[in-house]
Amino acid sequence: MPEGQPRLRPIDGVLIFAVSWLVSFGVTLLVAGFVSIKAGALISTLVLAGVSLGLLAGAYGNPFACLGIWRVHPIVLLLTIVASLAIVPVSMAIEAGVVRKFGIPEEMLRTLLELLRADNLVQLFYVWLIAALGAALSEEVVFRGILQRSLAFRLNNWQALLITSVVFSVLHTIWRMAPIFVVSLYLGLIYIWTDSLVAPMVGHLTINTFTVLAIWSGDHAGQYVPAWFTDAEPPPFTLIMISIVVFGITLWSIRRLTIGRMGKPPIVNHDI
Repeated sequence: MPEGQPRLRPIDGVLIFAVSWLVSFGVTLLVAGFVSIKAGALISTLVLAGVSLGLLAGAYGNPFACLGIWRVHPIVLLLTIVASLAIVPVSMAIEAGVVRKFGIPEEMLRTLLELLRADNLVQLFYVWLIAALGAALSEEVVFRGILQRSLAFRLNNWQALLITSVVFSVLHTIWRMAPIFVVSLYLGLIYIWTDSLVAPMVGHLTINTFTVLAIWSGDHAGQYVPAWFTDAEPPPFTLIMISIVVFGITLWSIRRLTIGRMGKPPIVNHDI
């Protein structure tokens, strides 16, 4: 850990995570009957980030100093964007397989689409602000920055990564646990390597932005529900294979640049 950076104790991290999530969930339930799903999601996102950072500030002073460093080399961020786009077809294929096996509860699908659907560009920006930017920032702070980071001080990086990914996937919709677990492993891994929330935030934002735009473009092309939901139709096999290769190469490149090679100092110093 860089000198002068406060150590986030495991008990503090787990408690801050639990309280923040429960308060956010509780507020969401309270406002559900009075505001739209989109407005409720925005409120939930703001509460999640505000409560977690507020509790962190109360315990440690500057909350951002507890979460890692905030400078990442632009090449690492560019590779993160590429890797994030490459993992999307794999995630879609996993999700299509789950849908084929178990189906999707109609109410859950309707709620998700109501959150992500937009009728015009202004609504599209609003949806992106909530589901892409807001979720990426708040969830990475709480799951990676607080829960995973604090657990890593008590356990080790890989145990903390696994536990955080299980929690992350369980607290999302149950039928999407498998693809979300895979994505969470990836986001947590680049957090370990960079010791910075900037990279997983960028990765999370990239994936969520793709999802928002995919539903937007599909809706305007007459496809009310994405094919990997309704028809359990995964992306073409060739695309999946290419994506796996690209993802593997970019992930290896990120590790090489952040951990360093042949004893040379890495682009981003890290020590969790």
